[in-house]
Amino acid sequence: MRGRLLPCTVVLLLLASTGFAQQLKFSGTYVLAGASGDLRFDPKMKDHPILKVVQTTDDLQTVLIEKGGTETITLPLNGSEAAYTTLDGEAGRARVETKNKQMRIRKVIQLKSYPNLPSSAIYAVEIWNLSKGGKTLKICGDSEVRGGIVQFRKSGCQIFERR
Repeated sequence: MRGRLLPCTVVLLLLASTGFAQQLKFSGTYVLAGASGDLRFDPKMKDHPILKVVQTTDDLQTVLIEKGGTETITLPLNGSEAAYTTLDGEAGRARVETKNKQMRIRKVIQLKSYPNLPSSAIYAVEIWNLSKGGKTLKICGDSEVRGGIVQFRKSGCQIFERR
């Protein structure tokens, strides 16, 4: 009996140390089903935004499909920064970190500069929480514009349901 328990214990310790046991399973296709705070949601809208997520052991790819187009971000899970282009065509940088059962995505979007005006950027943080059954993805966060002439802060949550 003792001989059989040792290999099982070693395998479990290896899985825990590699983070496999803590790996969150965000992969899937989600449809926006609600919003709160400063974020708006119209349940009567025909084409709700769709969020496609593909998670591998190395990275997380998100594809947001809205009326205005598509925004794709591929984020390395090792915490390094990735460049992307927003729906509005702005250059952005983002990084992801996982903690407990949450995922946190930090974004910086450099806004277009204009002559004789100070430059500005949007700083945003998204906190992703997946429900126990994996059917609901809740993304809460805030964003603020720093620099420039007009500054603002926006916060709220978006509720996505798995298709």
